[in-house]
Amino acid sequence: MEFDDLKINLSAFINSDQIISNLIFILRNNESIYGRQAIIDQQTQEELTVTFRNYLLENILYNEAFSLLPLSKADERKSVLYRYDIDDLPKELKEIKELYQDNSTQVFNHSEDNLSKLKGIGLQISSSSNKLLLYKQHYPVQFMKNTKNFSIKRLRNESRFEKLQEDIIKINTSLDFFFFNDECFIQNLNVVEKYFGVHEAIINTAISGISKIKETELLEDTKPLEDRISDISFARKLIRAERNSPVLGAISNTDIIEFTKQHLFFKDVFEYTSDNKKIILNTKTSSDKFLLMLNDDYLRSELTQKRYSIRAKDEIT
Repeated sequence: MEFDDLKINLSAFINSDQIISNLIFILRNNESIYGRQAIIDQQTQEELTVTFRNYLLENILYNEAFSLLPLSKADERKSVLYRYDIDDLPKELKEIKELYQDNSTQVFNHSEDNLSKLKGIGLQISSSSNKLLLYKQHYPVQFMKNTKNFSIKRLRNESRFEKLQEDIIKINTSLDFFFFNDECFIQNLNVVEKYFGVHEAIINTAISGISKIKETELLEDTKPLEDRISDISFARKLIRAERNSPVLGAISNTDIIEFTKQHLFFKDVFEYTSDNKKIILNTKTSSDKFLLMLNDDYLRSELTQKRYSIRAKDEIT
């Protein structure tokens, strides 16, 4: 899906007057994630929906600095919305997706459900033909439980305070990710990597990337790549090489090796087997530059003739 298509479809959906919304408490027990619909008054529900909708429109869809990238092509740019395209969908993201697809979420029951198990806040927006689930991670500091400690609150439009009698949940109306058109779109990659097991999914996919590199017989040994697989940034670059490399499988090993010997950026970085048929990686720098080479992440300015390594690029057509 192109970003313009997402903007058009999602904007039309959330600006429709034919949608309904529900606040979902996303709870976690020892084994799984489950959702409970929070019953709130209509005015609060409408205000919450408008606030989330405006955040989505202003900070992502109408933000000219934003771009849409497949997660497998993740690079170092900051203003990006990632479309989850990795085959391995972690268990907890699967459970959130099931909540997105569910049309009959149970109502939160104070006698059976426990707010101390709150993992995230979801806003489910539905129409007769489509649905959207917005997710924001919840942190313990955002939950104030009424305990024996003495807490007070200010009365609106008055200069006095009274004792707090109820639990309070603070809702952050920014977004970490959302499901739409049966796909997952990620704004805060750090959250899904840390709390949803995406880190492990990326590493597992990167391992298959190493297998693909091994099959080309371009390297004398892939162990230097395997030793750095837990480095999430390095693992992402391996995924890009496995899925999107313009070099791997497109250019012969002989031409690649000759190129690395002649190009100033790679010259004297690699060592080679005695028959000059394979590259030897024996330093961290050589591993880094090997992936730069596979991902074509360097350029020479046609204007100044200077050479650069680059952290992000979009192909000009």
